[in-house]
Amino acid sequence: GPRDYPDSFVVKTKAGNLLVMGRQTGAKGAVPLFVLKRQVVVPARVHPEDVEEVFRPRILKDIRTEFERLIGG
Repeated sequence: GPRDYPDSFVVKTKAGNLLVMGRQTGAKGAVPLFVLKRQVVVPARVHPEDVEEVFRPRILKDIRTEFERLIGG
């Protein structure tokens, strides 16, 4: 939150973007921390269950094939 950046301030760029600037340890002067936007789109995450559903048949087939190769069947 804001308390994590006590010396932060907001500036407006020539392009009209609002930047939260702050001072970070080891950096000279102010550094950009965040760009402020009215709205953002967060892409959907891929759930592990969906990945399993797609790859499970392939993995099982590969395991069977390798097992049969190893036991000579």
